[in-house]
Amino acid sequence: MLPFKVVVMSVSKKFDDYALKVHKDMMDAGFQVDIDISDRKLHSKVRDAQGGYACIVGSEEEGAGSVTIRDMEANKVETRSVQDAISFFRKFSVQEV
Repeated sequence: MLPFKVVVMSVSKKFDDYALKVHKDMMDAGFQVDIDISDRKLHSKVRDAQGGYACIVGSEEEGAGSVTIRDMEANKVETRSVQDAISFFRKFSVQEV
């Protein structure tokens, strides 16, 4: 379980299938992750994510098998492979009691 919110979001409907795949990979890794594949603009999706991390996927990410991770509190952005993103989030994982 993560002590913060993670939301996978697509930049457009064209990348919803990839967003669903990334979401599934993260869920399979044991994380509770939200997904936003609505038809709203990316800016609105990011704004509504409020805290935690946004995992953004689009053309570049799909082609590379990666996600762009935006730390909503530090306003830091970096791109990682999906597996590296899972490893990154696993560092913060806490055990449920």
